[in-house]
Amino acid sequence: MSIHDLSLVHGARSVGQLSEADPLAETFIRAMRCWMSAPDGPQRVSAQLAHRLPPAQSDALVALLEDYLAQLAHHHRRKLMRHAPDCPCIGADEALMADVITNAAIGNLDEAYLSGARLVDGEGLFDLVEIAAQLGRALLRSGSARQRRSPNLLIKTPSRCPNGSALVH
Repeated sequence: MSIHDLSLVHGARSVGQLSEADPLAETFIRAMRCWMSAPDGPQRVSAQLAHRLPPAQSDALVALLEDYLAQLAHHHRRKLMRHAPDCPCIGADEALMADVITNAAIGNLDEAYLSGARLVDGEGLFDLVEIAAQLGRALLRSGSARQRRSPNLLIKTPSRCPNGSALVH
């Protein structure tokens, strides 16, 4: 196994369960998985938000999520890993992505920068944290991150993690 292979394994390693995550992290992870899981993923996320929120608020959330994921894709240090949409686990990379958003949203910028530095290069770090702060605050204002496992959380989870659930972005 090469060093590159080890970094992918580390990024996919299960570090927790969605059922134990704070609502903001859980909401982001489920939305990100849905967004990335299929060509129509962004439309599915957008439709669910549009069903729950006023159009301006929904459009702003979708744009921020898209900007955050684009920043990760453009400035990633290595290939980032995610679990399958229906997996109950949280992968290490997913936890870091959510941690950046949660810490930035509550103003804990030092922690957000530390987590973000493990995901993106220095050129993209400041923009990543700024977008994360806006996204996290928007999710909190929308109420999307206050309800656990409600229908707006996009994907129901099975009772165990399926084999091969880690996917490359």
